[in-house]
Amino acid sequence: MKKLILTFSLIAVMLISANASKSDLFTYDQNAVNTELSQLTTLENYVYNNEGVTYSQVLESNSAMAITNMNGLSSAFSLGDMDWGAWAWGFCCWPIGLFTVILNKDKDSNSKISYLIGFGCAVVLGIISNIVSYAVYGSLWYY
Repeated sequence: MKKLILTFSLIAVMLISANASKSDLFTYDQNAVNTELSQLTTLENYVYNNEGVTYSQVLESNSAMAITNMNGLSSAFSLGDMDWGAWAWGFCCWPIGLFTVILNKDKDSNSKISYLIGFGCAVVLGIISNIVSYAVYGSLWYY
C-alpha cells in the first residue's frame, strides 16, 4: 500500500510541476534566416548558371563570389582541433560523457568529435584486450 501511495504521489507531483510552452516553438526571424543563407544562395546561383562545375572550380572563382571555404567544408578535423577533456570523457567514462559532451548544447562540434574519437579508442582497445585475453587464457573470463 505504501508503494502505491508513493507512486501516485510521484505521478501527481510530476503532473503538477510539468509545464510546457508552445508559444515560441515555431517562430523564427525571416531576416536572420536570409542573412545566414545569403552565401548559399550565391553558391546555388553560380552552380545553376554553370552546370557541371566542381568544388575546386567554385573555390577558384572565389573572386566572383564571396565564398570563403564554405565554413570548413574542405578543412578536416585535425589533432590541433582535439578537445582532450571531451576525449577523456569518451575514453574513460562514456555514459556520463554522453550527457556532459554530446547532449550539451554549449559544446561545439570539435568537442563532440573528440568525444566520439575517445569512445572509439576505448572500444578498439577493449576489443584488442579481449582478443589477447582469449588467446592467452583460452577464455574471456579468467578467475
